[in-house]
Order: sequence, then C-alpha cells, then structure tokens
Amino acid sequence: MESLICHREAESKNSFTASFFTSWSLKFTCWQKGIYISHLIKYSKLIKDVSHYTGIRIMKIRVEIDDRLNEDEEEVVIRCSSLSEEVMMLQKQVSEIVSSKLKLEVFKQETVLYLKPEEILFLETADNFLAVHTAKDIYSAKQRLYELEEILPSAFVRISKSAIVNITKIRSVKRNITGPSEIEFEGTVKRAYASRNYLKQLMNRLEEKRLNQ
Repeated sequence: MESLICHREAESKNSFTASFFTSWSLKFTCWQKGIYISHLIKYSKLIKDVSHYTGIRIMKIRVEIDDRLNEDEEEVVIRCSSLSEEVMMLQKQVSEIVSSKLKLEVFKQETVLYLKPEEILFLETADNFLAVHTAKDIYSAKQRLYELEEILPSAFVRISKSAIVNITKIRSVKRNITGPSEIEFEGTVKRAYASRNYLKQLMNRLEEKRLNQ
C-alpha cells in the first residue's frame, strides 16, 4: 500500500482515496429485524497510512456498541461540518445498503410473508388498501405508500399519487400524451400506469438506469 500511494500523482490522490474507502470502509450484514455493522476492517490504521502519505484528511468512522439499545433504536449517524457532495453520497450508499437488505412484511388472507424488494413489481393504493404486486400474486401491506417510498431502494419510483414502480422490472413504457402511460413488466401480463405529472421523472430514471448498465 505504501508503494502504491507514494507513486500516485498529486491530482489522482482524491480519486484513489475515494475509491479505496468506498470499497473497504465498512461491511454490513442484515438480520430480519435489524441492521448491524459486523466488521470494521482495520480502519484506524488505514486512515493514518493514507493521511500520512497523501496529506488528505479522511473522514473517520467509529462504531459505538450500546447493549442497552433495542433493535428499533439502532441508527447510523453522520456528523459533518456541512452537507457536502461527499456526505450526501455516503448517506445514499448507506441507505442503499440498508434498503437492499429490507424484507417487506405482506399478507394474503391469514398468511404472512416477507418479500425482498427485487420480488416486487409495483405498489398501489385503492380504497385504503395497499396492494403489493409481484409477477404472479398480489399481497397487502400495513404501511402507507409514502412510508414505503421512504424505505424502499432508489429503484422504486413514484409514477402517480397512488403508485410506486420498481424500474428494474420494467420492459417498456407506452407513452400517452393525453392520459396515463402504460407500463409493461418482464415475465408477466400485469400492467401499471404512470400519470402525466410523473412520466418525465420515470423516463429520466429509466435513462439513468440504461446509462449505468
């Protein structure tokens, strides 16, 4: 590591440091009812090494264990002097890790199931009922739509006042300039509909997904 850092050009120090710590700073594991930080990989030593050889100030990461906390009281706090681009990126990455491990509690009659986000096509509300659609079935959930919108991964995008869609499952969008646009999904005959007010946001997210593939 010493040899690698010492031979980096000055203008490449920031990109090297960012990519290094994005890959190796923390590993997370998830249990059904809690998110736990499981490993802190020699972080203190790495901070000292990189700071010494590059002169770059590295954000410290500290894990505090308090066995008095309940699972629903656990949280990740980012303390910073200002809301910089790097801090917002860190917040997004942590949120994505937490969301990707989520299992949504859903119901079908007397049966309780736990769905992974990638199993869900879309969610919609009708008559005070929140329907969770998979490729082959429909379930109900207790939460409100806006509550799930806050905790689901960023792949879930609002397409109307009453629906959220998983853009990773979309096969095509049939645009309609006078009414809702029809959304088709992979491997199912189910359809969802995007209102004109939300169509532009949906198409922008689909374009981002295409460019990042």
